[in-house]
Formats: sequence, structure tokens, C-alpha cells
Amino acid sequence: MEVTLRHQKARGELTEIRFMLMAAAGGLIVCKPWGDTQPFDFIVYCKRTRRFFRVQVKSSISRCKGGYTVVTKRSADRKYTASHTDFIAAYVIPADAWYIIPIAALGGRKSIYVYPANPHSRGMFQPYRDAWQLLCA
Repeated sequence: MEVTLRHQKARGELTEIRFMLMAAAGGLIVCKPWGDTQPFDFIVYCKRTRRFFRVQVKSSISRCKGGYTVVTKRSADRKYTASHTDFIAAYVIPADAWYIIPIAALGGRKSIYVYPANPHSRGMFQPYRDAWQLLCA
């Protein structure tokens, strides 16, 4: 597994599989668009609210500033906006921690810092840790 995690594309694919399992286990319907040309990885549907959300999945193994850095930009240094996706689902692999972040909360940032080892962190993205319920709001 360690060798696979070093290859960015393989790591991304494994993270997407993990996202599908977590979302489906939480009662969401998960749809994967054909190909990889869309600015989102999945569409999730909540039967209770009858709403669809576009989700871009990201992962990180990069330690920085006592936490982890998650790159939240698109290719070619472009930011995600509400016209591209509704949520970033960021998975910190070494900590087995998910952050379900509304795109508006990114504030145009191309990378963010999260601190999964400290559940009492006042980091601005801590409220989104394991916030799967946002995908059914």
C-alpha cells in the first residue's frame, strides 16, 4: 500500500473508491460521470432532501505546519468555484480523516491546512471534519 500512496494518480483513485464507500454507507446515492473531464468527481443524491451535489475528491499525505496541506485547486492553477462544484471532500490518508467542505468555505484558496490530530483545533476547516451530513442538507 505504501508504494501505491506515493503515486498521485493511484492515490487519487483509491481515495475516490473510499469516498464512494463512505457516502453509500451513509445512505447517499453516488454517481460517477464517465471520463475525467468534469470539474467534479461525483454527484451525490440524498433521497431525504431530493437534492444533488457535485463533489470533488482530494487527498493528502503532505505534512505541514503541524497538520496537513490539501491542494484544492484545479489543474493549471485554477480555483474551484460554485459553477464547478459544490463540495470538496478532502481525505487525509495518514489520519484517516475526511473533511466535507462547501466550496464557498474555501474562499478561493488553492490549498488549505487541516489538523486532524487535534480534534479541538480552532482551524477554520475543523467544523467540516466528518461533516457528511452536509451532503444531505
